[in-house]
Amino acid sequence: MSKTLLQYTAEELQNRYANAHLTYMQAGGHGKADRNKAAYEAYLAALRSRGGDTDNRDGVFNGAGSV
Repeated sequence: MSKTLLQYTAEELQNRYANAHLTYMQAGGHGKADRNKAAYEAYLAALRSRGGDTDNRDGVFNGAGSV
């Protein structure tokens, strides 16, 4: 992640969460899935701490925020 989670806006976190979650769900390999699970859980925790929206999961496979 190029920025710390505190530097992202709620909208950026939401987008990154959705992308990492979708990539986790569709990843073919365990390593990629594990890395994206860790990423989306970190984005989710940051969103929840700010009271952000976690319901929208319209992500893009390998989009910004996925690893």
